[in-house]
Amino acid sequence: GTMTVDGGSAGISILGGTLSNNSGATLTVQNTSSSGIIVPTSGTVSNSGNLNINSCGGISLSASDISNSGSGNISITNAGTGIYPTSDFFNSATITINGATGIGLEIDGSSYENSGTITISGTTGNALNYIPSGFTTFSNTGTLKGTGTFNTANNALGGTIIPGTSTGTMAFATDQTFSSTTMQFEINGTTAGTQHDQITVTGTATISGTLNTTIGYTPSNGDRIEIITATAISGTFSTVTLPNDWKIEYSATKVELVYEYTVGKWDGEAGDGLWTSADNWEGGILPTSSNDVVIDNGDAVTLPSGTVTVHRVSISNSSNLTVSSGATLNVNNSGTGNTVDIDGSSCDVIVGGTVNITGGSNGINLQDAYW
Repeated sequence: GTMTVDGGSAGISILGGTLSNNSGATLTVQNTSSSGIIVPTSGTVSNSGNLNINSCGGISLSASDISNSGSGNISITNAGTGIYPTSDFFNSATITINGATGIGLEIDGSSYENSGTITISGTTGNALNYIPSGFTTFSNTGTLKGTGTFNTANNALGGTIIPGTSTGTMAFATDQTFSSTTMQFEINGTTAGTQHDQITVTGTATISGTLNTTIGYTPSNGDRIEIITATAISGTFSTVTLPNDWKIEYSATKVELVYEYTVGKWDGEAGDGLWTSADNWEGGILPTSSNDVVIDNGDAVTLPSGTVTVHRVSISNSSNLTVSSGATLNVNNSGTGNTVDIDGSSCDVIVGGTVNITGGSNGINLQDAYW
């Protein structure tokens, strides 16, 4: 069913007993002058339906438990403190807190367990504030998402961490350990907070786990994205998923994503082995007469047709090049050194078409290779 409580001092006051909002039900509390739901002495709030708290004081529980499970969805908008439990907090469903004039989620009790999704944004005070006295359990195996300051008192955060609700900044005011955490960053440009997600740590950020990214813009060569900044960085991600031509760099105080490519360097990203496929070259750019070609990843590369002209060619690490019948490769070295370098016993150059080599100190340098 559906129930709405509109206005008054406290929307719902529980003096012992349990408030259960079951699956399929919708309970809305709005426009109260103090708490939307208050449990001043003892009691329990259990939600598996839709619980909406709008324009009032949020949910305040003293020595009381709150659980959100199943298909439960708690939505708190424009509250004072969003949720303030002083006993056990259990979430395995969805909680969204937006626009709290105080703290989004203040945890002062014996147990915090999140295996669902919590999203907090737009708070005046801390997004999440953990008071460690008396705590026996702090467990985040679900998703923690949002903007603002998250104070976990350096309890290890596992699960999934997502800064921003779209792009945004998630700040930690002390040392923070990310233990086997999956971090997800949205990258739509080079400006932190507005164009890309960022985590900031005032202290030591200890990192492990998985890094996932979504790139939603066309980068320029040399773009650098600071995804984590800290007083000090410790550790690295064990698994990093990045698009082609992106790499991760760690320094003493930051973790950056760097978009960097060299025109003329083969990466084989297209997967078809064809010289003429631009996606097989770093930056998605076909080499031209001013570019030195480097093929060193072990691929077998074929120039299938047409005429191409480059500056130098270097082939190594068991890589092969075939110039097919009807194709022409011109290598015109305007400087010194080897014009064509083939280095390695497993490197082959097979010419069925035409190869023209000019300039340089040496035309072809074979080191245990085959032509």
